[in-house]
Amino acid sequence: MRRHARISLRTRLVAAFTGVALVVLLLSGLATYELVRRSLQQHALQDMRSRSADLAALIRSNDFTARPAQRFRIGLRAANMQAVLVTPAGDVLDLPNYQLPPTLSSADIQPSALLANQEVSGRRDDTVFLAIPTATRVRQSTLVVVATERVDLTVLHDALPLMLLVGVIVLAGVGLLSIWLARRLTRPIRAIERTAAQLATGDLSARADVSPVTDDELAALANALNTMASQLEQARGSEHAFLLSISHDLRTPLTSIRGYAEALADGTLDDADPNERKRAATIIGAEGRRLERLVRDLLDLSRLDSHQFSLKARPCDATEIVRDAAEAFAPQARELGIGLNVVSGGPLAVDLDPERLAQVVANLIENALKYATAQVEVYAAPQDDGQVAIVVVDDGPGIPADQVRRVFERLYTVRETPGRVVGTGLGLAIVRELAAAMGGSARVEVAPGGGTRFVVSLPAYAPSVTG
Repeated sequence: MRRHARISLRTRLVAAFTGVALVVLLLSGLATYELVRRSLQQHALQDMRSRSADLAALIRSNDFTARPAQRFRIGLRAANMQAVLVTPAGDVLDLPNYQLPPTLSSADIQPSALLANQEVSGRRDDTVFLAIPTATRVRQSTLVVVATERVDLTVLHDALPLMLLVGVIVLAGVGLLSIWLARRLTRPIRAIERTAAQLATGDLSARADVSPVTDDELAALANALNTMASQLEQARGSEHAFLLSISHDLRTPLTSIRGYAEALADGTLDDADPNERKRAATIIGAEGRRLERLVRDLLDLSRLDSHQFSLKARPCDATEIVRDAAEAFAPQARELGIGLNVVSGGPLAVDLDPERLAQVVANLIENALKYATAQVEVYAAPQDDGQVAIVVVDDGPGIPADQVRRVFERLYTVRETPGRVVGTGLGLAIVRELAAAMGGSARVEVAPGGGTRFVVSLPAYAPSVTG
């Protein structure tokens, strides 16, 4: 089946604008013609009324019992009028001295209205007529004066070529203006269309280049598309870096596990020190746990992204949860030579999932142990806005100001700040997602004495009061 070619938007706009202009010109021309014609007709009627008034004196001063008076006939001819007689039955008599103008018929002057002493006016072709009944009776019939005047429309006919010329000029101007306007409107739309097509093919570097004078709505659309493209490009870069980091984090423990497993399998360690076999098994177990933790963190992030992460909130003490979670890292901190200081405080009631809150604290401490020089401080404290803050401070080298906003990205590492191998690199991303899921927020600050200060703000628990 053959498909019809689609008409472009630019062509439709030009045709629409030109069509509207043509319709407006035609309607205005017809309206002008009708107004002028009616004005000429009203002027002719007024002229005939003024002439008929001059005959009133002649009508009153003549005797019509026998025949029309000589002065009356002269007056009729001078005023370009004629007289007719209308019988009481409504018939118009056709007598030598009383005849209708040849352009009119008896139905035109409406005899019944004349007998009711009403003035009758109208138009037949280009002739305007006026019939005025008088009080004079001739042969028991009503004497009616009929005036006619041809309306001269020559001025309209003469002006028609000029009106057509003006109409053509106006249409040409509207056509040129509509072409310019259509191009102005469709040029950014085509740029946006081309950019969208490039994005669809995978070219995320494409941007819609629109003129600075583009209309606000189209410029906003182009800017929105460009912003989306930038975010997609950044997301692709982050995804690429994420996959590279995950591949590295998976490859390193797998290499260790494979190496020690092959050494155990081929008997290389059979003749070695028994402690070496124990060490190999310990490393395999540690690397296996590291892989297990990495997979668990990836699953947590996936569930958080898909809003399938379940929270079992209940009233609990944030101070106690922070203390217990921190104490679990005491052996690791001693092994690293880092002092882990848990600041004690009063109970802080929160209505949250205690396990997820403990996970937030654990991830923050893991990150602090990675970069701390000698000291890590952990505590929970109330805030002025009624929320509860979970604070972890380390005395490490800190974070450059231009990279602070990226610390919560997945697997992002401050390259200028080498750290210990602690955690999976996903901890801060999970902290941010968990804080948002629990109705709070996470932020990072520069510690007063140097280092880094992480703050997670969470809603406090307000128990209901019953009376």
